[in-house]
This record gives sequence, C-alpha cells and structure tokens, in this order.
Amino acid sequence: MTLKSRMPPLLKIHRRVLVTARDNAADLAKDIRGSSFAMVASILRLIGVAEVVVHADLQSFRLNLSESAKIQLRLFERHQAGEHVELDGWLTNAPRMTESERDVMDQLPRVRTLLAECDAEAK
Repeated sequence: MTLKSRMPPLLKIHRRVLVTARDNAADLAKDIRGSSFAMVASILRLIGVAEVVVHADLQSFRLNLSESAKIQLRLFERHQAGEHVELDGWLTNAPRMTESERDVMDQLPRVRTLLAECDAEAK
C-alpha cells in the first residue's frame, strides 16, 4: 500500500474532523490555549497536500495552505494581545515539550516508514 493509496480515506476523515475542529475553534471555552485553532490549521495543511496527491488540485492546495497560514498568524496575534496561547516553542525555547510535540515524536517511527515508501516510489 502506497502513501497515495492511503490518502483518500485520510482526506475523507480529515474533512469530517475539520467541521468539529472549526466548531471548537469558534468556541473560546473549547479552544483552550488556541489548541483547536491550531488543529484547524494543521488539518487544512493535510487536506491541501492530500488534494494535490490524490486529485492534482493545486487550487485547493493553495486555498487550504493560505487559510492555514492566516490561522497561524492569528494565533501569533492572540499571543501578542496577551492571550495565553500555546505556540509550541515558536517564540521562546520552551521549558518542556508540549503535548503536540510529544505526539509528533511518538509518530516519528511511522513517518520514517512512510518517507521510506515515498523514497522507494520515487526511484
């Protein structure tokens, strides 16, 4: 099974998750430290890349990544306005790993496997 063949189900799932993530991001009580807002940005990036891989849809890629970037900028603005927003060490050296950073580290073995598959497919 290749990365490209794995993308359609991921795309479908992430489109559904995006709806809930947007709802949570709009509710400040649920958007603790900007986590839901950041999740929306992350999901949009994944959807944008998947749209290129699955459908060769560059317009969707651009739109999703543009919206993701605007959300990231809004997180910085919220932080500058004094809101306690978790920026995962963007502005200072974080004294500890954040939950999202720990999650990424836990996923590294799987990501390495997928990258090896991509490398093999490219050759």
